[in-house]
Amino acid sequence: MSARTFSTRTITALAALLMVLSFTSCGSLFGRAYIEPGYVGIKVDKTGSQRQITEADVVVGRVTFNPYTTDIIKYPVKVQRIAWTKHADGNVSGGGTQDASMDFSTGDASTLNTDIGFSMYIRRDRAAAIYTKYRMDSDALLSGVIRDKVRKALNEAGIQYNAVDIMGKRKIEFQNKAHQILQTYLDDGIVVEDFSLINRMRANPQIEAAVQASIVAEQQTKAEQAKLEQVKAVTAQQVAQARADAERTLIKARAKAESNRIEASSLNANILQARIIEKWNGQLPQVQGSGDPIIQLRK
Repeated sequence: MSARTFSTRTITALAALLMVLSFTSCGSLFGRAYIEPGYVGIKVDKTGSQRQITEADVVVGRVTFNPYTTDIIKYPVKVQRIAWTKHADGNVSGGGTQDASMDFSTGDASTLNTDIGFSMYIRRDRAAAIYTKYRMDSDALLSGVIRDKVRKALNEAGIQYNAVDIMGKRKIEFQNKAHQILQTYLDDGIVVEDFSLINRMRANPQIEAAVQASIVAEQQTKAEQAKLEQVKAVTAQQVAQARADAERTLIKARAKAESNRIEASSLNANILQARIIEKWNGQLPQVQGSGDPIIQLRK
């Protein structure tokens, strides 16, 4: 083999190797991500952490980017159901094994513990501004910022009620009040809906006993009210019946009086004489006064 042939082959091999390395290097310079429906991707420049994120940085679908200089943060713009509970069916990110229930204070200096459920989403047109403000992905935003605001809303609403009322007849009122306060704390673009206190709230034994006593007293009051209403209904029925009976009696009396009046106005001596004769047994009285007899016998 000549030196020239060897040199040509060597150059060709080196050129091919350089092409492979070039394609490999170029491929490693570009990352690919897929932003599925219900989410938006936010392009974040790693080299400028304080740079303002704009609507132009919000992307969807398949995205190509430089992983050395850019991150893609996914934010949910679809509705998600969140459950923060004491048991294994919920935690700070909506599912897991740790206790995610919340304590809050009440107006009578008691502490209650509750499970929270709500639906939330981030408005697409506000996703860039929200990331610019907090610099967090959606999980960190939920478990950090939003969770803190929910706790703050519960405490602010809680001090307006006593513990027994919150666990009893005013639970829904308290729940709605906490939701209203939460809405004022959340940034425009973070939407929380269907906020509810799920499952039974937990308290110390003294409060639990007071709640039970309140429930029993309320049930007794309702039972007494039901009996009273029943008595009122029966009394009203009896009064109505008495009025109806009196009305019927009055009508009969008026009819009888009218009948007598008409009959009296139509009587004359001949008719009276005829009626007396109808009742007469044919015997004359044994003793008779000087006046004319009641029955006038024809001559």
